[in-house]
Amino acid sequence: IISQIDRISKLIRSLLRVSRVKSGEARLVPLQVGEVVDEVFSLIGQKLRADSIEVFRDYPVGFEVLADFELLEQVLLNLAINSIHAIHEAAQMGREGPHSIRIAASQRKDYIAVEITDTGVGISPENMSKLFRPFFTTKQVGEGTGLGLAIVAQLLREMDGEITVSSRVGVGTTFTLLLKAPVRSP
Repeated sequence: IISQIDRISKLIRSLLRVSRVKSGEARLVPLQVGEVVDEVFSLIGQKLRADSIEVFRDYPVGFEVLADFELLEQVLLNLAINSIHAIHEAAQMGREGPHSIRIAASQRKDYIAVEITDTGVGISPENMSKLFRPFFTTKQVGEGTGLGLAIVAQLLREMDGEITVSSRVGVGTTFTLLLKAPVRSP
């Protein structure tokens, strides 16, 4: 009973986060991409090793974005977990590895692009337009709420950012986070 109450409480918190408008609570400060990525992958490192998923980091040491640490951490964690599920599904379908998740960051004019690329099953074209809708999921009943990507999009809006996605069925998916670049004084 207690575990189900905890599960329902988490679901309600997620629903509230998705439903609210920009709260102004995001504390945008210059953050090193590597610090946030390291924190996320330390949380899921055991799962990555168990599934033989390699992680590649492709950004300069000290590379910064303007973001809220906790919100960006939650965004990256949601996307990494989705990548793990997609890779697991690809492996179950018989696609042999090596499987990987790649995190890259680069400067693009006035913003920073952070890309999360996986070697999972990919997303079908008919599902691409539905990805960020609350309660949309391709997972089996009981395996997902369909709130993960809706929350990711909301968190990015709170940080004045955006998200785009590109995917090829049978190859993998890339989510691109567009975040503000830190302002540097001359």
